[in-house]
Amino acid sequence: HLPARLMRRDLSCIFRSAIDNGLVSPEAIVILPTIQHTVLDILAVTSETAKEKDDCLERFVAFAQRFCSEVSARGFWADFCDPC
Repeated sequence: HLPARLMRRDLSCIFRSAIDNGLVSPEAIVILPTIQHTVLDILAVTSETAKEKDDCLERFVAFAQRFCSEVSARGFWADFCDPC
């Protein structure tokens, strides 16, 4: 998805070094939303929900690293940030 103008501005701040080094232009940034199913209501604050959030984050990072490796192998810039 192409990010909305305000999101593109925020992403330009997050990925400033990649932009400054000429790896990507702010207009070329595309986002890939990800969604994961959870068993618990992760808005609750319990040790169980904290564990489920950690598990989700670990799965996201593993996915994002694989995705970025595949995209980079095809000659494109890719990065990710913590979704929380």
